[in-house]
Amino acid sequence: MGDVSSKDGVKKSGKDLGVHKMVDGRKKLSLKYLELIADNIAIKTVAVSKDSLFKNGHVGFRPIWDDFRNQILKAIPGLIPGFNGFLRKTRLTESVFDPTILGELNKSQLFTLSEFMAIIYWLLSRQPNSEDGQLLDKYQSNLFYVKLKRAGVIVVNVSWISEHRYWLLANCDLVTSRQLCMCFGAAPWTKGDCVFSRS
Repeated sequence: MGDVSSKDGVKKSGKDLGVHKMVDGRKKLSLKYLELIADNIAIKTVAVSKDSLFKNGHVGFRPIWDDFRNQILKAIPGLIPGFNGFLRKTRLTESVFDPTILGELNKSQLFTLSEFMAIIYWLLSRQPNSEDGQLLDKYQSNLFYVKLKRAGVIVVNVSWISEHRYWLLANCDLVTSRQLCMCFGAAPWTKGDCVFSRS
């Protein structure tokens, strides 16, 4: 696929722009492992204080694991800026590890820590009890790749624990195994899991 020019006149490749192609009359990403589910999901939030979101180690009524508390909560600012932008929701076409997924994402599509916190609270507030919404439930993973200043890129898994009726937030450094902190062992993310990124 040839290069095209962006609004600022800078040439970018098809992959850089996340260009779509038509296959059997359906719009699909020109990627091997990520299938487009929804694009340009509008998210608009207002600035909110950290203390108002997290009380007693919970996001609303959702427990937070130690890894998330230590690596995420301690790093976010006291005032989380509002986010005004668009999300892309894709689905894994095969079971793969983090490096393979990141190979199909651009750095500009990853979230900053503040962006992720604003976005995930917005998403969870719209389906607190696993109502219909953007997030998958039934033990499927919703993956967000987040850039941290010191730790580099991490992956955050948001998943619905149906028997206990809560959303679990857990994160892990990028390794070639699936969230060792969750005791799943060396297994890839599963076909059908969702990956959220910036549009």
